[in-house]
Amino acid sequence: MGVYLDDWASGFHVYGNLFYKAGRATLIGGGRDNIVENNLYVDCSPSVHVDARGLGWAGYYFDGSRPELLTKMKEMRYEEPPYSVKYPELLTLYDDDPAVPKHNQIRRNISYGGRWLDIYDFNAFDFSVVDMSENAIGDSILIRRRQPGALGWDPYYLNIDLREGYDALTKRDTAALALLRGNLLLGTQPRLLELAPDGPHISDDHIMVEIGFERIPLQRIGLQFDRYRSEIPQHNRD
Repeated sequence: MGVYLDDWASGFHVYGNLFYKAGRATLIGGGRDNIVENNLYVDCSPSVHVDARGLGWAGYYFDGSRPELLTKMKEMRYEEPPYSVKYPELLTLYDDDPAVPKHNQIRRNISYGGRWLDIYDFNAFDFSVVDMSENAIGDSILIRRRQPGALGWDPYYLNIDLREGYDALTKRDTAALALLRGNLLLGTQPRLLELAPDGPHISDDHIMVEIGFERIPLQRIGLQFDRYRSEIPQHNRD
């Protein structure tokens, strides 16, 4: 995982990152109120993962079997300042389906190659609680299905057929159509990136303009000269 929001981590803003062959690049582990926006994903599998573990394998934290989360909240007196002022959402959390990954936003990202999205515990919650829009998506691999040759929705993975792509998937599957509505589908093999010595660059300004993507200043990422660092080691790129 490049960014691992583990076990209901909530309220994080994942912005302006380049994830290059980062495996499961951004993971939302059942949390809520996270914003994942303006990131560039290249050959990740998947770019984004969302699950509702509180409704699945880790449901014992919410069904009363393991009350540690609520007990620790009470020990911190979350209903009093400063917590009630800084985190007012906690005041109504346990009245608002706390195990459901609500109010996450996945917006204005570009995903090229690899796989765009994995959804775990999909049968346990309605994915409409997540705002996923204005992403530019261009998967380029064939994902195996449970039934060879079948086209359509898998409750655990967003499956894209390399030969027919997103268009065929959304035309034939209402669940996939609802999930992908509002995103820019680039097809199976978009010519979107140029691989330069200092990393991938976006070569299609039209795509960035269409989804409102802000160019990531790659030249400013990494070690920088300052009063603490007068020399930057040169690594062998081979």
